[in-house]
Amino acid sequence: MKSAILRKEGITLIELMIVVVVMAILASITFSLYNIYLKPAFEIDPVNTLLSVSAAQESYYAENGRYADKIEMLPGFNDESPDGIFLLNEDKDDRRKFYLSVNCSDCKQSYVATVENKPSAPEWKVKWVLSCDVNATYGSCKPVQIKGSSILKKIF
Repeated sequence: MKSAILRKEGITLIELMIVVVVMAILASITFSLYNIYLKPAFEIDPVNTLLSVSAAQESYYAENGRYADKIEMLPGFNDESPDGIFLLNEDKDDRRKFYLSVNCSDCKQSYVATVENKPSAPEWKVKWVLSCDVNATYGSCKPVQIKGSSILKKIF
């Protein structure tokens, strides 16, 4: 006579552990892909801002015969503080807090605009620079990424 093995409904500990391991693998893959796609999103704002600064500098040059040596001199970039730095956005996340500054040694000839963040983790450091002079042709002043890694480097 064969003995009947009674199985209660439910899952075993082994089955539960297999599900947990599969979920952990999927979560690690998702997290790494999230970071890959998230970093370029942080860099779109600085590029657009540098292009706006370039247009504002050209307008300032047309009116005054020289480039602005402080960011507060440009229309739309005055945050009512005389520190020479414009904060692009107030964000709790220091990776998204970008600081804009303008510098020129000979303001009648050229200027350099810089956008950078100051994150606590160095792998999130992003720095873009736009350097332009009075003899540059239209469209030749383009943002250049100094720090950070992104697919935006290939666009410019």
